[in-house]
Amino acid sequence: MRRASLLAALALATLAGCDRPLLFAELEVPSLRATMPGQLFPASDTSDPQDWCDPYGPNPGDPPCIQLTIDYDLGGMVPILNEPNVTYNLWLQEVGITLATTQATTDLSGVQQVTISVVPDPADLASAIVVASYVQPQGAPPAQTVTVGGNSNIDLGPYLQAGRLPVRAELVLRSGTPEFTADVTAGFSLFVKLDWGGLL
Repeated sequence: MRRASLLAALALATLAGCDRPLLFAELEVPSLRATMPGQLFPASDTSDPQDWCDPYGPNPGDPPCIQLTIDYDLGGMVPILNEPNVTYNLWLQEVGITLATTQATTDLSGVQQVTISVVPDPADLASAIVVASYVQPQGAPPAQTVTVGGNSNIDLGPYLQAGRLPVRAELVLRSGTPEFTADVTAGFSLFVKLDWGGLL
């Protein structure tokens, strides 16, 4: 959708019948889903330091923990996020990791814990802010999908970079878990405010 038509649609959808100043428009998107297909998760015994949660390697006796970065292009889905005079709030509802079926691994029983974080300073992992987490319930049956509940109190808007949201996924695995490919789907809710007067 072109810029002009998108802004016009936003104005018509939000200003009609609104008793707020007409120089502002608001848009609420209660459910926005983005999928990153075919993400390769390293095996529990990976020897590549870039795959480790701790770049210095796991502590003796700790279960293996692997990580990867997933980059969601939300601006490509909602182009108005990249427009001037727009402010927004973004909340993560959940993350789903679904095993691809075209591989030898049949389930995600090797995934014991999942932590999804935003990292304001990639050079400082201590700056990571946890936005979703999962712990495998004791006695849980094998499944092909892991659902990670989001923290709806954290506004992710400040962490978007040119409409993109990079998140760090850390998985604690059982020893002997092979690498696997999975689709990673995130559900968001979004609130956008447009300063219509600033565009006139």
